[in-house]
Amino acid sequence: MLLSAFLGAVFLAADADRAGLLEVRRAFRARTLATGCLAGAMAIGGLLVLRADARSLFDGLTSGRALICVVLSALAGLATLALVRRGRFAAARYVAAVAVAAITAGWALAQYPQLLPGELTVAQAAAPDATLVALLVSAALGALTIAPAQLALYRMAVTGRLSGRSETS
Repeated sequence: MLLSAFLGAVFLAADADRAGLLEVRRAFRARTLATGCLAGAMAIGGLLVLRADARSLFDGLTSGRALICVVLSALAGLATLALVRRGRFAAARYVAAVAVAAITAGWALAQYPQLLPGELTVAQAAAPDATLVALLVSAALGALTIAPAQLALYRMAVTGRLSGRSETS
């Protein structure tokens, strides 16, 4: 939930900046800095709790490929805060997304091959091959249908063409 608040504040600060809404930008800048600092503190606190209560997950997060993701997330989080502090909101959007994606990937890598530690592995949870093939084919067809429209909508939202204002005007 905290990461969603952080991402939302970063994205809304960038939107407010692009729209020239100085008071709104200032408010979301403050929220970004506050939620970013709080998320960092919670991450450190969470690691301490994991060390005491879920040692295998802690060990997974602090070694190997998962550790690379944890470090990348921390660096991207700090970079996001620096960019927001300097008023570079557009760049901060991308760096914030990297921070959140990296910690999510790190958590998955730390648990691998377990989905539910001690209960369920990835192999045990896998569907039969025929089901997986059907799922991949239908997802690919759906992506071919939907992706162009999603990209166009995202491009229009980012450039301000949905609000009636354009960055080029």
